[in-house]
Amino acid sequence: MTTSPLTPISLLIRGLIGIVLVAVALAMVSALLVLLNGVDDPYLGIKLIATNSLVAIYSGLALAAAVFIRLRRFRMFMTFVLLACPIAVACWGALIWFDDELRRGADELVAQTGGTATVIAVICLHTAAFGYLETKSSALHWMRWVVIAIAWCFGLLMTTLIWLGEYLDSIASQWLLVMIVFTMAIVGGIGLLGSLLVRIAFRLTSERERARVESVPSGVRLGLVCPGCAEELSLAPGNGRCDGCGFTVSVEFDEPRCECGYLLFRLEGDQCPECGVVVPREQRWGRAQS
Repeated sequence: MTTSPLTPISLLIRGLIGIVLVAVALAMVSALLVLLNGVDDPYLGIKLIATNSLVAIYSGLALAAAVFIRLRRFRMFMTFVLLACPIAVACWGALIWFDDELRRGADELVAQTGGTATVIAVICLHTAAFGYLETKSSALHWMRWVVIAIAWCFGLLMTTLIWLGEYLDSIASQWLLVMIVFTMAIVGGIGLLGSLLVRIAFRLTSERERARVESVPSGVRLGLVCPGCAEELSLAPGNGRCDGCGFTVSVEFDEPRCECGYLLFRLEGDQCPECGVVVPREQRWGRAQS
């Protein structure tokens, strides 16, 4: 049995998992100490809870990005996430621990940088999460990219408000500020609702496809030679990966189906027994074509 070598991205994933677990544990211990009055300065306990929570959250975002990089998907976006997460942690941590020491203006710059880094990380991960979904439905395909576009518009509005909010307050009229906030609320609400609906639609579509009776046994595997390292592979339908070199392979058995979804494998005749539609000659079973 061959074991996959430890690559830098594998080490990064393991390290981030460890950081998340340790940070969550420290946050829980800090919260327990505050509740039991085990800390002389409650404000110090709150700082510890906030710091460990920040580390856990942003390490989780970075972990998700590292997993996508390992899957060789959206590498550029995920690189932005890996860069944005430590910047956000550093900025919010500085505000938590050194807020009194930061000069007026410097604290705003730190907060703006942390907010921008957070927006970049969240929007890039949102793009990867929805862009990774696979479907045969053209309607769901376009719905997915519409939701991604809405998310980027919301991120752009958020970034604009983060950096120009103070100037807009001094140069813009009250109604304009209200319209900006109102527009952000609408775009954010549509993006959130659209994200939920698209995820539900993808879930229902995948469950419907799995529920169909397949002619290929569920345990069937495809044997092939990895084009990256020439290692022999045995892969089940779906996304597979070579343990030797990390080469990813997608295995899919596309069986002939009617427009209504009825399986045409071994169908005798030229009509679909489900809906009665005449089956195109190129999709008919071999003996039905003769």
